[in-house]
Amino acid sequence: MGLYEIMMLDDDLRDMIIQHASTQVLRMEGKKRGMRTLRHAGLLSIYDGITTIEEVVRETIMEEE
Repeated sequence: MGLYEIMMLDDDLRDMIIQHASTQVLRMEGKKRGMRTLRHAGLLSIYDGITTIEEVVRETIMEEE
């Protein structure tokens, strides 16, 4: 099973990318706009009984840094 993080682009986000905004800035802005992070997708999979906490933490550990 895959976990996916999808950021829907709008004109403002596109401009930020063109202006070389950092990944951290883009992620923060995406979250403000409702982007579901890998960690959040993993938590929903835990609640659905599809995966374990350990697996989600292992696969999303870099996300929190």
